[in-house]
Amino acid sequence: MENSKSIIHENNKKKCLVICHFFSVYTKNFLINLKAGFDIEFDLLTMDENYRNDRISESLNQVFIYKSLDEMIAILRNIEVYDIIHIHFLAPFYGQVFNEIRQKCTKLVATVWGSDFYRTINEDKKYQEKIIEVADNINFGNGDTLKEFDNFYNNRYSQKLSVCRFGLIQLDYIKRFMKEGKDKIKNELQCPQNSIIVTCGHNASPAQNHILLIESLIRIKDKIPDRCYFLFPMTYGDGAVVNEVSEKLSESGLKYMIIDEFLSDEDIAKLRIISDIMIHVQTTDQLSGSMQEYLYARNVVIAGSWLPYGIFKNKDIYLLEVDRVEDVGEKVIYAIENLEKLIVNCGENRDKIWNMTSWEKAIDTWGNIYKE
Repeated sequence: MENSKSIIHENNKKKCLVICHFFSVYTKNFLINLKAGFDIEFDLLTMDENYRNDRISESLNQVFIYKSLDEMIAILRNIEVYDIIHIHFLAPFYGQVFNEIRQKCTKLVATVWGSDFYRTINEDKKYQEKIIEVADNINFGNGDTLKEFDNFYNNRYSQKLSVCRFGLIQLDYIKRFMKEGKDKIKNELQCPQNSIIVTCGHNASPAQNHILLIESLIRIKDKIPDRCYFLFPMTYGDGAVVNEVSEKLSESGLKYMIIDEFLSDEDIAKLRIISDIMIHVQTTDQLSGSMQEYLYARNVVIAGSWLPYGIFKNKDIYLLEVDRVEDVGEKVIYAIENLEKLIVNCGENRDKIWNMTSWEKAIDTWGNIYKE
């Protein structure tokens, strides 16, 4: 059977306009990999100038920048008709220009990221539904979120829904650097060889529940070994959250490090590798790419049981769960005391995550959506 790549290459080159109002490494890597894998010409409509920088610009034909809704409308009215318009992140304000968007494409695809469904009020959802009604395909990172979305809209759009995951380019970097060995990377990053690194969250969003997490750790700090260090990656998000977390940690008595400066893909991969335990207890999520990267790097992951991670259970991916953020501290102590055994339990996670989320495995699913 022909794969999607060969089918797309046999046809005339498709033209696709991607709409994403903010910069994201996920959109960036999506464009880089789809451009490399398929004969598609991409333009981008965005509010973020960062897409004109970095190597992402090599994957784009044109970048249209708007600063207001009026500017967005003017651009949409003046551009050509595309084979595909692909919305990444269903921002409610797109509902105000749904006619202009629909008139400029043969096929309209919308990718729901998670917070655009879980963290929007009903008034916002009314605007989002204007796009949903006219879209040809709406896709999600996991089946649990798809089902919740389908139930919310009373199955009106069931025929349009599908699961289509972002590939994670970080897996390729982690795969490469793991060959060097954890000890070598710890030396490079000046981490003590016998240290236990516990990573807490992955950005500076209030939804990461940092303060509740830290308070839970403070309650059990007398049980924490001296060689245990807590790492707080906060390279993007809310600056006020960084300040609040910094203040809380300064009086916590914990050994910690806050990372709030830009990191290259290589540096991010190395941090995943030196980490032993990763805590992921944000309020809502669809399918965290960062958490999957830690799973691939053989971390013992502690996740909130309220998050829609049925896919991990279905694939027998090993992780620990807590029912409340307040329970994190005790679960961390359990993980530290049983670390060697738990790492063995996590041994098969690596292949399962690769098969589920590497770009090597994910790209044809996107190709199928584009060619249908």
